[in-house]
Amino acid sequence: MANTWVNQDEHNDNDIIDSPADNDGSPIPPEIDPQHPCRPSSREQRNPTHAEPDPSPSVDHGRLTAILLRYFTEEVAARFDLCDPERHFTQLVPRRARACAPLRHAILTTAARHLIRLQRHRNTAGVVEWQGHALPDLTEAVALAYHTACITDLLALSMDPDQIHNDNLLAAAIILRTDEEMDAPLRENPEDQEVFLRMLNVFISAQVPHDAALPHSSSPSSNCSSDPPNGLRQAAFWVALRQEVFTSFMKQRPLSFPLSYCDAFRTLSPATDAVWADRLIIFCADVLEYCYGSQDVAPASQSASPHRWHELVTYQDQLHACLPASFEPLYVRPPDPDRGQVFPEIWHLDPCHVTGMTHRELSRLLLLVFDPTRPRLGPGSTAQHRVIVDSVRAIVLRLCGMALSNRQSAPTFIEALMGITTCGEYFELPKEQKALLGVLEVMRLEHAFPTQRVEDRLTVAWQ
Repeated sequence: MANTWVNQDEHNDNDIIDSPADNDGSPIPPEIDPQHPCRPSSREQRNPTHAEPDPSPSVDHGRLTAILLRYFTEEVAARFDLCDPERHFTQLVPRRARACAPLRHAILTTAARHLIRLQRHRNTAGVVEWQGHALPDLTEAVALAYHTACITDLLALSMDPDQIHNDNLLAAAIILRTDEEMDAPLRENPEDQEVFLRMLNVFISAQVPHDAALPHSSSPSSNCSSDPPNGLRQAAFWVALRQEVFTSFMKQRPLSFPLSYCDAFRTLSPATDAVWADRLIIFCADVLEYCYGSQDVAPASQSASPHRWHELVTYQDQLHACLPASFEPLYVRPPDPDRGQVFPEIWHLDPCHVTGMTHRELSRLLLLVFDPTRPRLGPGSTAQHRVIVDSVRAIVLRLCGMALSNRQSAPTFIEALMGITTCGEYFELPKEQKALLGVLEVMRLEHAFPTQRVEDRLTVAWQ
């Protein structure tokens, strides 16, 4: 059952997460509630906000925790709030983390690894430094300690039938899964994340059906029903869906949770831009289900599935035709290879517009490659293959152009990474190959994505 003390914060942004209420009848804060899933350990009770795993007794974990929480809020959280106008991961999650150890450890893991990876946050002595705060104690060992603590807690709590309904734990699993995925996008071991994925699905399966994937509301507190939707739970679901699209696309494997949760979104009725972006993401997931299957649907046989493919192509055209004008780029400049401009410039105003349109490009790419109507052999097959390869290359170039043109939005580079990783071998011109490696370098140096393995593989393939 959902924890009432935690949920109150969602309805009153002025509540202090780790401060118990003084009035009679108030919910019991976790520091003194023995049944609370986020109750601190005995060591945390002595210092509930700052207690952390201590790989080194010399580390000032109180100061380090405070800096990492701020870093997550200011530099990382926006990656989770792409299509969420209420910005739950930026505004609500860090406050909740002050009183919930698993959520706090997930945030600290991600923030620590992000800071450690970025060379621009190193001073001349090689020490991590952010906003004038030198962090000599911030090491991979400390990040690993946070990660281990979070995984240990989540695995234990995922076995508890009461705690699987706690949305703090769902958010923690979402944050940690993003960090794990970005840490190794091309792991070859197909079971490397299966335990973690099953754990995440336990929380999703327990929580999503209660609120479903409802459209974004203006405010959870404005809902007058006796059982208002949980805004954080909905926000976490949409992040989980984007994560699943990433993993299914990169690993070419079936989707791991039912898309029936998204049925309410498969319409073309007027809606906010955030909902339209969600529709484009759902459509990309539908196409992935057609290509690779899901836990409920077997992958389509290419020779026996032209009807479903035509349905998807038709809906793709309808979806694009109905998109609000706000999804049109603010500015477009075609590529000009003669002037060294390999990628187009495609500017958008809002992250949700970029996110929706990049997923539209991924959907187009998949429908091209999995077209069951194209000839495999005989007259026209070679020419048709060349047309598809040219179209796929153009899509990858657009994805890269959108990422570079909206450079401040780190998640936009994820869709570019998906295109480069799966289709980079189609590029034969050295100028284009160098440009693709440049995109991966921007991801690594500016946004802390560990792309070196992808760069190395492409370099070998092009040789």
